[in-house]
Amino acid sequence: MANLRRDSAGPFFVFLLFGFAATLAMSTIMRTIAQLSRTIHQALTPTAVFVIALVIYSGFILPTGAMQGWLRWLNYLDPIAYAFEALVANEFSGREFLCGGFVPAGPGYSDVSAAERACAVAGAMPGEGFVRGDVFINQAYGYYHAHIWRYALLCGQLGARPLGPADFSCAETSAFSWDTLCFS
Repeated sequence: MANLRRDSAGPFFVFLLFGFAATLAMSTIMRTIAQLSRTIHQALTPTAVFVIALVIYSGFILPTGAMQGWLRWLNYLDPIAYAFEALVANEFSGREFLCGGFVPAGPGYSDVSAAERACAVAGAMPGEGFVRGDVFINQAYGYYHAHIWRYALLCGQLGARPLGPADFSCAETSAFSWDTLCFS
């Protein structure tokens, strides 16, 4: 349904790995906020604000080039941003996309040869009817396929949890006791 890469199993497992690593990293962040809170209501307010900031500064809603300099540091701390960049690089690397429109176009340009026109997309080369995915993500977003595995390590580190008894590794245990929760 999303028309993701189907040429081999590798891109699927990279997608699965980063989805899992980003989930673990966000879970760790939410558990940390919960650990610092005394009630569910105290935990939900900063969590909501934090999630909105992480999603906005992931690079999807607000591209990294358009971020204000004084808030760009949020992107460096954002596990969603690392997962997003890795997934974009995984999806676009090694692919070629046909052009939907060319420049110049319109009345008076019908006699322009193929060598004198280019796709109206970042990364397009004059005279080619396609855009290489690697070049596109390089020029449009500053993403590189070579960065995928360092992001895997970083997301894995962010998602790592301390090993030990449940009282020390689960934020819910110490922050929210069963006596304070109402299931009626």
